[in-house]
Amino acid sequence: MIVTDILLSPELEEKIVYQNPMLLHSMYEVEYDHYKRELIPWHWHPELELLYLVSGACVYKTVRETFRLEAGDAIYLNPGVLHEFDPAVPGTVSCANLFRREFLSGGEGSYWDIHYVAPVLNQGAVEAVVFRHSDPAAADTLERVRETVRLCREEGPFYELRLRSTLSEIWETVFLAVQDGQAEGKKASANDTRLKRMLLYLSQHYSEPVSVEEIASAGDVSQRVCCRLFQQLLGTTPTAFLQQYRLQQARAMLLAGDENVTQIAGKTGFDSSSYFTKLFKRYFGSTPKQMNVN
Repeated sequence: MIVTDILLSPELEEKIVYQNPMLLHSMYEVEYDHYKRELIPWHWHPELELLYLVSGACVYKTVRETFRLEAGDAIYLNPGVLHEFDPAVPGTVSCANLFRREFLSGGEGSYWDIHYVAPVLNQGAVEAVVFRHSDPAAADTLERVRETVRLCREEGPFYELRLRSTLSEIWETVFLAVQDGQAEGKKASANDTRLKRMLLYLSQHYSEPVSVEEIASAGDVSQRVCCRLFQQLLGTTPTAFLQQYRLQQARAMLLAGDENVTQIAGKTGFDSSSYFTKLFKRYFGSTPKQMNVN
């Protein structure tokens, strides 16, 4: 499935589109030269993710770590992990397996789920497992990842069975890496929880005037610590993140086409529609009216 944008809820959850809702798996292929944003912004999803970088390079961020991926690398991400994808060079293309745990285990609480899937998903110290093309030990796993891309592109006879089988083989490597402590990444800290509380507060109050003091209070930290956490973990300030978040929500409303530009500017926390238009064009490269039919 060729993807040119993502659907985000106010809570930053990405809504994964399944071509077959019964399969609970999608392959998202993104050519970032034709993507509607400069990057894939901070978001999360309940699906497991196995992303392969077909070409180019990217910076793949989680709250705890930053990974530089090159063409031929792959990364597995646990569900619920906040992350961002920033293409580093022109011509960057990625293919991502996005699937529910049931796709591997058959159902939550099954034998396969309890013994093989849950031990990885419940490992709070691990967000991601990286497979690098420069590592000879990762060669077999990367070949299997490329096989999942081929299977989904061709959709030949029995491809669903072969896809599940191939992902199960990859899962053995993910499982062992997590159990052996070989997964890249940093352990969780109390700062993760504080940041998520502040992001949740922003998602609930972005349409209102919001101060740094109020954001900090939601995370039970000082304003200084609040600013440090945003800069350290997200690479931005609370104010800049809020502005970006408001613009993303405005864009979703514009695409829905139910309200006009002035109404949407007010609903997303902008007092001036002209200022809103200026910021919107700077961020998305087009004016709000070009996206809105009202």
